[in-house]
Amino acid sequence: MQVVAPTYSDAELTAYYDEHLASTADERDLSSPPEVSLIRWSMGSKEYSANMATCLQEEGFPAVLDGIHYYFNPGVPVAQQDALNLASYVCNGQYMIHPTYGYGWSDEQVGIVYDYWVEYYIPCMRAHGYDIRDDDKPSREAYVNAFHTAERIDWWPNEWSQLLPKPERESMESICPELPPDEVLFGQ
Repeated sequence: MQVVAPTYSDAELTAYYDEHLASTADERDLSSPPEVSLIRWSMGSKEYSANMATCLQEEGFPAVLDGIHYYFNPGVPVAQQDALNLASYVCNGQYMIHPTYGYGWSDEQVGIVYDYWVEYYIPCMRAHGYDIRDDDKPSREAYVNAFHTAERIDWWPNEWSQLLPKPERESMESICPELPPDEVLFGQ
């Protein structure tokens, strides 16, 4: 099974950008958000997190990149929450995730992730001495069919790696990535 990356017209990209920027303003409780322009699209979760962490650092916040996530160390004081909301809005507008990655997974992609976990991730982690439980693993069909419903099956074997100490987690991420490569998952 091969995913073919969707193509977007300039009008579709503009609509996506405007819609997501407005949504970010709502999420951040910004009643009068500033004008912001896209510097470049973030092409995947890793690039988006790296762009956001760097941009937020440039805005004065202690953002730390951690794989496909970022966090603040130390945390951000409550008194700075409004400033963080504004900075997050601006950074998201400058480095928004491309719609290829931002619309969520299709059923086909959910199946690819399931197959990857079963055929590669879990065996890889076990081969390196980590006992990843899969006794609660649903069937592929049940997992894919329920993924986009209220009856979604909460099975994420890759969550286990988040419990590892950071240096060990980073090492294992390079050996046994938690998700398939973007070119497989998104069809680049």
